[in-house]
Amino acid sequence: IGNSFKIRFVLKSDSYIQEDGWYIDDIELVTYSVVPVELTAFSASASNTGIVLNWSTATEINNHGFEVQKSTDNSTWKIAGFVEGTGTSASPHQYSFSDDNPANGTNFYRIKQIDYNGSFEIYGPVSSDFMGATEYALNQNYPNPFNPATQINYSIPEKSFVSIKVYDILGKEVATLVNKELDAGYHKVTFDATNLASGIYVYTLSAGNFINSKKMMLVR
Repeated sequence: IGNSFKIRFVLKSDSYIQEDGWYIDDIELVTYSVVPVELTAFSASASNTGIVLNWSTATEINNHGFEVQKSTDNSTWKIAGFVEGTGTSASPHQYSFSDDNPANGTNFYRIKQIDYNGSFEIYGPVSSDFMGATEYALNQNYPNPFNPATQINYSIPEKSFVSIKVYDILGKEVATLVNKELDAGYHKVTFDATNLASGIYVYTLSAGNFINSKKMMLVR
């Protein structure tokens, strides 16, 4: 059967004893699986905008995937995301996950490897320190030029009410992308211009006393 399963024998209730010893009338064979994934590495490293997790496996059997969990106190955990597994493989595989919204300070991570039948094994934790945004900033959208969607990244150093609006070249507002209070950190928003004509547009970030605008080009 291999090392992916364990076996136990259970005497049924109608087993009985003869004078010369035990006589087993019936045996129930029960098997239960052990999570058959061999993890070889698991690490966390901080970047300017978040924390990246990397891990690798040597072999996998019936691997549904990995549930990524995060914590700020190494005690209370919440789900941060899910990464699909390879299923069954005898070859090494590399996996990664990006946490784009870590807390300031030390962040803890662990991964819950889940088999197709629901069996699981938890690996970790690993940790990484993250220094959050230290200033207000509005980055150039990417891609630019774009069609029909583009991403806008920005940062705020403290909890603030944030507004991001898009205007056409004549100054008419065509979209409100953000209009709410946000925690300090790095953020991103996607602008979908499917219903707009080609041309130059201006997007403006307002947060606290900070206001900044940049141009972007929609090309059909």
